[in-house]
Amino acid sequence: AGFAILVWLPPVVRGRFPDDVERFALYNSLIKAVGGGFSSLSGGVIADMLRARGLGDRAGAVFSAASSLVAAPLWFMVLSPDLSFEACMGFLLLEYLAAESWLGPAVAALQSSVPPERRGAAQGVFSALTALGNLLPAALGLLPADDLAFGFQASV
Repeated sequence: AGFAILVWLPPVVRGRFPDDVERFALYNSLIKAVGGGFSSLSGGVIADMLRARGLGDRAGAVFSAASSLVAAPLWFMVLSPDLSFEACMGFLLLEYLAAESWLGPAVAALQSSVPPERRGAAQGVFSALTALGNLLPAALGLLPADDLAFGFQASV
């Protein structure tokens, strides 16, 4: 859903909160840079701590799955039609804190689960499948404007 969020969140927020476009630009940038950056770093640290405390190599996969399960309902709430702009941005921050923590632990889990001679191919497949996510923004673009927010929610 990350590619879809990148492409379609600004038009959805602009449609819902037309008087807050400038504030959205600022908040969205800060949430992505600060919240997303903190989440990415902390996700790797937390997965490493879980690995050291006995979860072993599966720590990254467990952490990635858990963070995705936490992020999905938060994302749904970002687009809830009855929220104020401030609540929408609050849920977006919480969603980024949960959602952006998966990448480091997932790549570490991938690298530790395949033999060294296959790690390049495994990373290539992972990257190619991630790139297929670029199809979601195009598919969402086919929806009528009134259905975009719901399609966005359903995409997660």
